[in-house]
Amino acid sequence: MKKIVLGLLMFSLFFLSSCSKDQYQVLDPSIILDSPTAINVSKTNSTKIVMHYMPWFETNLSNNGNWGQHWTMINKDPNVIIDNSGKRQIASYYYPIIGPYHSGDPEVIEYHLLLMKYSGVDAAVIDWYGIHDVHDYKINFDNTDKLIKRTKEIGLDFGIVYEPYTTSKVEEITGKSKITVAIEDLKFLKNNYFNQSNYLKIKNETAFLAFGNNFTANEWNTIFNSSSVFPKMYFLQYLTNSLATIIPSPGEFFWVNSSDSSGQSNWNSSFTGTKITGAYPGFKDFYVPGGWTSNHLNWEIEVSATTLRDRLNLVRNLKSDVVQIQTFNDFGEGTMLEPTVEFGFSFLNELQKFAGVPYSTRELELVYKYYILRTKYKSTVTYSQTKEIFNYLITLNVNEAEALINKYYKN
Repeated sequence: MKKIVLGLLMFSLFFLSSCSKDQYQVLDPSIILDSPTAINVSKTNSTKIVMHYMPWFETNLSNNGNWGQHWTMINKDPNVIIDNSGKRQIASYYYPIIGPYHSGDPEVIEYHLLLMKYSGVDAAVIDWYGIHDVHDYKINFDNTDKLIKRTKEIGLDFGIVYEPYTTSKVEEITGKSKITVAIEDLKFLKNNYFNQSNYLKIKNETAFLAFGNNFTANEWNTIFNSSSVFPKMYFLQYLTNSLATIIPSPGEFFWVNSSDSSGQSNWNSSFTGTKITGAYPGFKDFYVPGGWTSNHLNWEIEVSATTLRDRLNLVRNLKSDVVQIQTFNDFGEGTMLEPTVEFGFSFLNELQKFAGVPYSTRELELVYKYYILRTKYKSTVTYSQTKEIFNYLITLNVNEAEALINKYYKN
């Protein structure tokens, strides 16, 4: 199996280094074929699994000739090929097997969501910067919206993890008060996302996560009342003490930090709200070598399948109702479960075991091969042919999908 995975990884790198611009052009969005109703993956573990997702990656073909900052940071250039395998220079210690990508690419979106599906993920929860067109927030918004529009078709729920600090950034540039900015963001969520049938619910309540905080409890109340939005709020662990009067009472979610697993084991016993636990494969940020800061965080957690397995076992022992996996693709911090050259599919394999799904590396490799058919072979394999494979994958007809993939896929 290791030889098979290695072969796929090396083929991926060769393909990415030799692609022409035409091979990266995305499918005409006007060409849409109907899909059957997706079938949910069966799991033996009842814990709801939500996957934290970053929508912020851009290539030189999607971003007016410039690679996005999350591939470059300050001093890395993905135009530079660093070895004979075709690997590009990126701002990360780890390298995705499909190479650096554009988050809004429909082929990438299908690839990512199908990997989540066959790993037992229930919902993608997306790091969200709001609706305002400052910095790269509009690009992130567009990529997020494209992802969300495919979740139901593939059979996943979705949720939003709001970045409240962005409201101050918008205030600095536009002159709008940060409260007004948040009200406008929440109104958009109410009218466009919260009302969708596959928006994330926890204990039958609309769940809205906030990564950090930028408001007092009274300001949050103003925001909720003015936007007529009253979701169940989840803040970072320990932030709720100062927000006791918020409407409605908040829950908490854990995030990877220097105290590592002890932060969850010793969760404040006085907090009686709903807790979202966390699991991750480790932490090794690239901020100093990437030039984003000269002050390293001074802590690391070994990035490995063993680390992820240990954290998932902790979640299991805590009998958590909901776990947030941190993350699918934060390459800058080394918390990604997305398949990489360094770790192959091993991280998603650990998640499959935790979820108790009847799938393994076989299905993940098929999703990868499907992605290659949708990209490298698009001049010889028609969209209708790959769409047939897609329909088999979302309805869990793995044998039929495999037969077609093997028919068209040539090493």
